[in-house]
Amino acid sequence: MEVLDHFTIPVEGLSNGLHEFKFSIGNDFFQCFEESPIAHGQLEVYLQFGKEHSMYELTFEIKGTIVTTCDRCLEEFNFPIETHQYLLVKFDEEEWEDADVVYIAPGTP
Repeated sequence: MEVLDHFTIPVEGLSNGLHEFKFSIGNDFFQCFEESPIAHGQLEVYLQFGKEHSMYELTFEIKGTIVTTCDRCLEEFNFPIETHQYLLVKFDEEEWEDADVVYIAPGTP
């Protein structure tokens, strides 16, 4: 999936500390996910990636518009998106998730 390669973060090559990334997401991104209810849109993503020895902290700011279908009339319309999301990733021998934290095995790319 060459389209998604653009969104890969070279975590192993990053030093500990705060790093910033900007991504533009367009129709080609959404088309990589066959079951997605979103097929079209334009989003700008600003990511602050905090790398520490034992965890990663990701703070996303996402703004833009997606095209989706109205539940009532089934017409497509532009839906504005503006959200802030936070994700904490910690290392554990067993991969699992809880409400606020994703645990991954050490050495997972």
